[in-house]
Amino acid sequence: MPLAPVDPTVEIPGPSRRSGRFSTQSSISYKKQLGHRVQHATSEIPEADPTTYRHAVNSSLKGEWTSAMNDEIIVLKMNNTFDVVNKPIGQNIVGCKSVFKTKKNADGTLERFRARAVPQGFSQAPGFDFEDSFAPVIRYESLRLLIAIWARNKWRLRQFDVKSAFLYGKLKEEVYLRPPPGFSDGDKVWKLNGCIYGLKQSANEWYALFAKFLTSKDFTA
Repeated sequence: MPLAPVDPTVEIPGPSRRSGRFSTQSSISYKKQLGHRVQHATSEIPEADPTTYRHAVNSSLKGEWTSAMNDEIIVLKMNNTFDVVNKPIGQNIVGCKSVFKTKKNADGTLERFRARAVPQGFSQAPGFDFEDSFAPVIRYESLRLLIAIWARNKWRLRQFDVKSAFLYGKLKEEVYLRPPPGFSDGDKVWKLNGCIYGLKQSANEWYALFAKFLTSKDFTA
């Protein structure tokens, strides 16, 4: 499936050299193009999101879902998430699918159509495609204790969110991904350059990276 045409008048720089991710300017420029697509999209909001690629391309919103899939591939390419290579002999190839989601504004109106390329982690081979998959999660008891300590000492509480956090994880294994439906190219596959949502080790690698950053700032575990 060919990618949707990109407006040549809107400059889309590559990832920032420092972080390997979007620079601020590239993110703004890319959002301009997405904005145009949303403005021209139908106001129809589906009762239920498609569960499969076939469902999406055979729906009345085929054009919107196709654009959403193309947008996802463009973002992955801009982030240098994968390289297209010939299918290696004797290597496990992890499956991949598109997950479709209608994003809505707070008032219930349509924001945009979203399609995320998600690896099928169940097809990863233990010991080859991943090692550790454990990642700690906070207990609500611990959170309540921290809030109580904060309130008692009258500290200022700050909260932040890391967007697309798993994409920053470093991938140690060689993982080959079958392109999602609609983007197959013969025997070509994707060799992942970093973690993405759906891989079994993504949460573990993100935690390792985040813990390393915190300890470098004199935090202790």
